[in-house]
Amino acid sequence: AQKNFKEANLNFKYRKSLINKCENCGMLITGYRKSCPTCGQAIELKEIVKKCKNCGMLITKSVKICPICRKRTTILPNINPTILIISGLIGAFVFRNKKSIDFLNFCWIILYCGIGSILVGFLYGEFFGMHDIELFGTIFLHLEPVTIPILNITLHNPLNNILVVFKFAILIGVIHINLGWFIQFLNYWKQHRKYLGFTGSLVKIWLLTGGTILIFTFGFDIYVWMAPPYPILLPLLPGILLILLKPFGKLFHVSYLKEETIGGLIGEGTMESFETLLSIMSNVASYTR
Repeated sequence: AQKNFKEANLNFKYRKSLINKCENCGMLITGYRKSCPTCGQAIELKEIVKKCKNCGMLITKSVKICPICRKRTTILPNINPTILIISGLIGAFVFRNKKSIDFLNFCWIILYCGIGSILVGFLYGEFFGMHDIELFGTIFLHLEPVTIPILNITLHNPLNNILVVFKFAILIGVIHINLGWFIQFLNYWKQHRKYLGFTGSLVKIWLLTGGTILIFTFGFDIYVWMAPPYPILLPLLPGILLILLKPFGKLFHVSYLKEETIGGLIGEGTMESFETLLSIMSNVASYTR
């Protein structure tokens, strides 16, 4: 009982040491209150809260020793992206004259991953899990929210901004998949198979982009999809065109479709439409994961 009382007292003292100031009325607020007791204004904690791995105590990330179990709480949450850049440059320098270029290409991939991690870290506003770039007790930079001008969103503090981060991940997936289909279109163009490029790759881009606009704008309300101006047509029309355009190519005497039968092209287009739909769902789900 004495031990429990001592732990509760430490916990109380620690919680009271967290002081925030209401930006609306200037009231000093202690502990983990989510709103000001005077004016009702929502309060954002000034320090990022983490959980002690040993006893489960909620503490701020600036605290290095848990006040309950007295265990150290600072751990390396992830590899610093700068380490990736340095290791990539070292690998590229050491293996630059080797006959095999596979490992050299791998080093450049690590380098690009490090640069990408730093950019996303600035968007998230996190440096080793904190909002301050602090080295040896000196704060060099406080990371403020960065607004993406095109979408007018911010990814700052992603755990409290999870739906926006979720949509942003889906948009990145849509851009990547569309980029792959656009490269396929360019390959068809170089191979002088322009009809397949227009009726295959570009129609798939239309299908994915239209489906994304449909869900992001109207949600999953099927009744709204079916109401004027009939937004369901955004993905439905390209899906139908994937089935019909190849048989029309046979009728238009496209050279590389002459040996195919109309029934075979309809069956191939139907299978391709369903395969494209399933691949879109699985690939976009991978980005959300």
